[in-house]
Amino acid sequence: MNVNKMQRRANFAKALCKILNKHVEGQLVVAGGLVRDLWAAQVKGVDMQGSGDIDLLLIGNNGSDLQELAEDILNIPELEDLVVSIVLTRVDYSYEQSEAYPEADDRLYGVMQFRAEMEDGEQVEIDILDYATHIETLQDALDTFNCNVNKFWFDEHGNGCSLFDGSQPFEYREGDREKNEERYEKCVMRYNLVAKAAHPYQRIDDTPLV
Repeated sequence: MNVNKMQRRANFAKALCKILNKHVEGQLVVAGGLVRDLWAAQVKGVDMQGSGDIDLLLIGNNGSDLQELAEDILNIPELEDLVVSIVLTRVDYSYEQSEAYPEADDRLYGVMQFRAEMEDGEQVEIDILDYATHIETLQDALDTFNCNVNKFWFDEHGNGCSLFDGSQPFEYREGDREKNEERYEKCVMRYNLVAKAAHPYQRIDDTPLV
């Protein structure tokens, strides 16, 4: 994904957070892959080739019914100025075992997934991750991320920071590798990209890494 496309998505994500924070209890921030990939493109000049979806962390919502909350979000009038269309595709309560979450996850209350069409016609997936009530701060939420290369975030104003820099050693939470080997390998590749420039992907300007 080129840097201009990532920047458009980042601007869209900030605008979405600004709208939702007026209507939803708690705090919403953008975090994870989109923010990390934009940082990698702007600072390192490399394409992380992430999934391209938008992850919003919802902290302090205190256990609202997610189906009702998702429907309320769809009915927010200001969204009509931001998107051509938006639909709810799934709601999961991740503290319970389900097909989507075979292992109960006590850090998350649940996930609402939407699909939206932006004004330029691009389709984007939006995941709103509603954190459990014992996750009280943004720092608490970031502490649950299993790899330090994913600890990127910004708020509705674009203010944010990373808890990662290229001088840090690779960190992955003990015991999580066995749960998802593919995710672990992707984190290793992304760490190598930003910390060692030892990655097979192309640079943003399409020149090979050397």
